[in-house]
Amino acid sequence: MEDIIKLICSSSLFILVYSMIAKYVKNKFHIPDPFVTLIFGILIGHHFLNILNTHYIYSKVIVLNFSKIVLCLQTMAISLKIRKAYLTENFKMLFNLIILAGIVKCMFVFILIYCFTYFEGATSWALAASLTPTDPILSSSIISGRFARINVSERLRDILVVESGINDGIGILLLNISLLILVKTDKVDKVMSQKHFFKKLFTSKLFEAVKEFLIDTFILKIFVSAIIGAVLGKITKIFSKKCYKAQLLSSEILLIHSFALTFLDMAIMTMIDGSELICIFFSGIFLNEDGWYTSEINNKISDVIENSFFMALFVFLGSRIDFNRFNSRMFVIIFTVIFLRIFVVLLLYKPLLRKQIRNYKEALFIGFFGPIGVGAIYYSLLYDIKIDALTVDYAMCSVFVSVILHGLAVPVYCASRKIMLKIREAQF
Repeated sequence: MEDIIKLICSSSLFILVYSMIAKYVKNKFHIPDPFVTLIFGILIGHHFLNILNTHYIYSKVIVLNFSKIVLCLQTMAISLKIRKAYLTENFKMLFNLIILAGIVKCMFVFILIYCFTYFEGATSWALAASLTPTDPILSSSIISGRFARINVSERLRDILVVESGINDGIGILLLNISLLILVKTDKVDKVMSQKHFFKKLFTSKLFEAVKEFLIDTFILKIFVSAIIGAVLGKITKIFSKKCYKAQLLSSEILLIHSFALTFLDMAIMTMIDGSELICIFFSGIFLNEDGWYTSEINNKISDVIENSFFMALFVFLGSRIDFNRFNSRMFVIIFTVIFLRIFVVLLLYKPLLRKQIRNYKEALFIGFFGPIGVGAIYYSLLYDIKIDALTVDYAMCSVFVSVILHGLAVPVYCASRKIMLKIREAQF
């Protein structure tokens, strides 16, 4: 309880102080909020000031539940910004960019992790699946600044927003491949040796696992979750609209509906073991399918609430980063994983993505700005709890590297451009 109080106190103090200069920092130096928040968390963590030092096991429980709430809130926020027509008009491109590119990237990352770490096959795939989705929180912070509004077209910003909102669904799909196929092909041995891993994939138990995988993942975690989310979103929209027109509720109360719907979806999916992120995404799409909901609510209040949650989470994540668990091999693998996404997008650009992504420069931009964030930690912890593995250390390292790399990308680019401009002026 004392740790919770310290977290509330430190994150609240940070939000109060930093919010006074946040706009200036973002517009002047192009530094996103997660970067500053994570650095603050590291400073008050056990490596420096030791103000917030939660027990390792206890902190996992906090991070799992806290990250789940933040991801769900951010997914709802993004889904409310996406037009239903945009999904239908760009279905082919989104399928190729999210599903196909996600699977290809996951396969490359799996091979990398399996060959260069101590993880066995199932855990290697689970970690690869955790690192596949791009993070909606980091993506939103990167593309919402003044630099992005001036230099990045709305078309590319829309692609990044939609991708980061949808692709958490593919994370649960890929993770379940590990949980329901790779692990369950050998129920006697909990850990599969690398020597016999591929041989065990083709045992008679594989077909039983495939059947369970199809039922549990495709039917329950994807199809049923999407249907429940769409129905709840549609019903909420219909009754909210009628009550609002009859002046039975105000716009301030109307804003609460999206938050209430988010937590309702979370509760239902927890009870039936469905996918809360997929359910919430479709709830948001159908809640605002005609644009009425967002036109009537105050989006700024909604953004304030969501930003407060994610800042508190990143303060805690920063305090829990244990640099003693990182090593040079881990950093090399994480950097390779981040740049593998660029390679995959460039690989698929010409044959599959050329209609919406018009040149290699745009493909490079889309490939690079796919940060790894809270989703990686959430999925790795889900796997660690069920299998008793330690994939979360790689996930924490990936978040640290991604926040630093993507957070400094725009400031370094702007600074180098100014330096080059001054050099040219000096020459003439």
